[in-house]
Amino acid sequence: MFLLRRPSQPAIDEFRQASEQLPLSYDPIGIAISRVRRGNVDEQVVAIGSGMEDFERARSALTSWQHLDIGWLAVHPQTPDVAAGAVVAVLVHHLGFWSLNACRVLYTVEPGADACARFGFAYGTLTNHAESGEELFEVFVEPDGRVMYRIRAVSWPRAALAQAGYPVVRWLQARFRRDSAGAMKRALMKRDPQRGGQQQDATDRRAAAAERNELLQRDERRQRGNYRQVHHAAREQQEHQRPAATHAVHAVREPHAERARQAVAPMADEES
Repeated sequence: MFLLRRPSQPAIDEFRQASEQLPLSYDPIGIAISRVRRGNVDEQVVAIGSGMEDFERARSALTSWQHLDIGWLAVHPQTPDVAAGAVVAVLVHHLGFWSLNACRVLYTVEPGADACARFGFAYGTLTNHAESGEELFEVFVEPDGRVMYRIRAVSWPRAALAQAGYPVVRWLQARFRRDSAGAMKRALMKRDPQRGGQQQDATDRRAAAAERNELLQRDERRQRGNYRQVHHAAREQQEHQRPAATHAVHAVREPHAERARQAVAPMADEES
């Protein structure tokens, strides 16, 4: 559903409740974790922490849907369940308008045969969604202790507007994956006061200072480059114009010299 204005909260609640009776817009369930190739398959895996403590924070962030806390997207209800069967309404603000779509939580992911710490869940699109497909959100611990966040999505356009503007849809999907990874990193910092307070502030200050220095150095290099370019161009222009100027001077001097010689010649004849 595409809208020119942000829908009211009662309208969003009504939309979500009506969506609970709708079927999935695709089959079979599990295409995000299967090897079946269908539509566009997108995956992003990023490190967001290290150790079991960070893994538990990441798990908690997923269950509270903080991976969707990206500013231009909101999920309703605000803290939905991640149990299979839960229906959520996803409100997105993009390119000056709003879209409202519904998904159903389908399954959760727990530790498998590799016995590494792992948790995740997937939801699938319902028939009132602009796209069709399934998306998996997962956190797990690598053998070296790194905590990884993975998004894996299989999707294709369904609504006519999504089909017509599919390049824009693909750009928004890539932006979502990048922003969701940032949201998970912030969630881990926020849930650890010792690391997320003074350390995060110091990190932000260092990043801001580095950015300012880079901008100043870039501007200085640009100014030096402009000065050298102007100086070089002036010299080239001077060298290029020198023959023409010399020719012009000769062209002016020669008629005057000729007239002077002609004026002097009669006087010499008279004297003789």
